[in-house]
Amino acid sequence: MADYDVAIIGSGPGGYVAAIRAGQLGGKACVIDNRELGGVCLNRGCIPTKILLHAADILREAGKGPDYGITFGQPSIDYSKLVKTRDSIVAKLRQGVAGLLRKNKVEFIQGTAAIEAVGKVKVISPQGDRTISAANIIIATGAEPARPGFLPIDGKKIITSDELMTLDHIPSSMIVIGGGYIGCEYAAFYAAMGTKVTIVEMLDQLIPMLDTDIAAELTRNLKKAGLDIYTSSKAEDLKATDKGVSCRVGDKTIEAELALVAIGRKLNSDMPGIKELGIAVEKNAIVIDDKCRTNIDGIYAIGDVTGKIQLAHVASAQGIVAAENIMGHPRAMSYRVVPAAIFSHPQIATVGMGEKDAAAQQIEVKVSKFNFRGLGKAMVIGDTTGYVKLIGHAKTGELLGCQMIGPNTTELIEEVAVAIKLQSTVEEVARTIHPHPTLSESVMEAAESWMGLGIHS
Repeated sequence: MADYDVAIIGSGPGGYVAAIRAGQLGGKACVIDNRELGGVCLNRGCIPTKILLHAADILREAGKGPDYGITFGQPSIDYSKLVKTRDSIVAKLRQGVAGLLRKNKVEFIQGTAAIEAVGKVKVISPQGDRTISAANIIIATGAEPARPGFLPIDGKKIITSDELMTLDHIPSSMIVIGGGYIGCEYAAFYAAMGTKVTIVEMLDQLIPMLDTDIAAELTRNLKKAGLDIYTSSKAEDLKATDKGVSCRVGDKTIEAELALVAIGRKLNSDMPGIKELGIAVEKNAIVIDDKCRTNIDGIYAIGDVTGKIQLAHVASAQGIVAAENIMGHPRAMSYRVVPAAIFSHPQIATVGMGEKDAAAQQIEVKVSKFNFRGLGKAMVIGDTTGYVKLIGHAKTGELLGCQMIGPNTTELIEEVAVAIKLQSTVEEVARTIHPHPTLSESVMEAAESWMGLGIHS
C-alpha cells in the first residue's frame, strides 16, 4: 500500500487546489514545497501585487475628490505601512490555505522534492530526509522570473519581480525591461507612487498578445500618466552604476535608481527525476494530455510548468482535472474559454478570440466597440477611459471573444466568458437586460452596436 493516493510537488494555486479536490473525493494527499504554502501566486505574485495596485487605486480615487466637492490634504505614502498591510493579508490567506488542507486531511510537507521512481518521492529538508510512496504524483512546480545570462541581474540594482517584493522603499526612478503584463502592472503601481518609470519593450507593442488597438490605448494612457515607453527597442549596455543603473536605448542613455527585468518566466521543469524517468519535455514545458497526464503512467503535471497558459486560475482548473482523474472521476481540460485579467491602469481583460486570432485562423468576424465615455456609470465614477470590444462570427453571430480596457474590466469579463462557454450569440447578449446604472451595461451596448442597433453609441 502506498503512503498516499497522490503526492503533489508544489503548493501554488494548482498544487493546493488539486490536493483539496483529492481530499474531497476521499483520497489521501500530501503537498510538498520547499518554500511558503501558496506558491508564487499567493506569496510573491498575484495577491501581493494586487494589494499594491489597490493602494495606487486609492491614491487615484483621492485625486478625484475636488471634482466631487471633497478636499483632502496632500497625500503622503508610508510604504512601510503598505508593506505591513500587504504581508498581513498574505499571511491570513496562507493560514486560510493551511486550514483548508487540514480540513481535507491533506499533509503539507516542507522540503525539496525529487522523484526517485514512479510512485516514489524523496523529500530533502533540514528536519531530515524521507522517501514517501504515492500511487500518483502531480508535478506543480510552476515557474520563476527569467534571468537570462546576457543581463547582469545582481538582485540589488538590477532585479526581478522576486527581489522587487523585498524593497523597503519607493524608488525615485525605474527602468522596466519588458512590456508584458508583469512589467505593465508594476510600472502602473510605481508611477502612481511617484516613481519616474521607463518601459523598454523589444516588440512593437506593449503586451504583445493583445490586439493592436487595445495595446495602443494602454500605451496612450500610460504615457498620459507620465511614463516613458519605448517599443521596438532594446535596453543595451545595461549596467549598475554608482548612482543606480543605466542603459542605452537607441542613441539615448537612460539612468534610474533601479532596473526591473520582466521579460518572461522560466518553467521549473528541471527538477530531479524528470529527465531520469523520461518524462516528455518540449521547449522546457512538461508535455501533458487533456487529462493532465504525462507520458509516464501515474505522473501528472499542472500549472505553469506545462507551458499551456500561465495563469493561476488555469493552474487551479488543471489541478481539479488531474485530481478528479486520479480519483476515478474522468474529466478533460478545455482551454477554449480562459479569461485573462491585467491589472495595469487602465485595467485590461480578455477572453476567447481576438482580432489577431481570427485573422490567423482565417475566420470571418464582425467587431463592435462601445466606449466607456458614453456610459452613465463611468461618468458617475469619473473614469471614462477605454472601451469594450466584442468579436462575433460574421455569419452565425456566435460570440467568439472580447477584449476590454477601462474601469473594473477585470470584473466585467466573466459575463462574456460564460456567454462564450454557452455558445451564445451576440444578439442573445444584447437581448439580456442589464442593470442600470452599471459598468456591465457596456457589454450589452457593445452587443447592440454589433447588431447595428446601439442605443447610446
